[in-house]
Amino acid sequence: MIGRFFLVILFFVLPQFTFSKAVVPQNTAAFFNLSHNAKPQHHLKLKPAKKTKSFKPNFKEDKKWLALIITVLAGMLGGHRLYLGTKPWIPALYLFTFGGGFLLLPIIDFFVLLFAKDIQPYLENPNFFMWIR
Repeated sequence: MIGRFFLVILFFVLPQFTFSKAVVPQNTAAFFNLSHNAKPQHHLKLKPAKKTKSFKPNFKEDKKWLALIITVLAGMLGGHRLYLGTKPWIPALYLFTFGGGFLLLPIIDFFVLLFAKDIQPYLENPNFFMWIR
């Protein structure tokens, strides 16, 4: 019985005194809108969102830069040629010739990809020398 009495006081009586106008300062009462005559104060002024141009990723450019990174990391193994799409025996030739002649082909491939405006001719290219058409 006494436990219920304390629960009633804890949940129903104390909140009345805690959030009354006498305990809470006037500006806080207006902020929480606890008093009956308080006008709501908007502290945040929201602005309409600006219209921006939609982002259209350039997948060809991303593919180019990723191919360059793969050329640096796995050029000797012909990893960039696998990424660009080629016959499976091309990377094997890169491996057996120590990177196409002691890293000569990956270095040439790197600069060809770096200075190419469009990498479309190098995609799905079955030639051992990818820059020869």
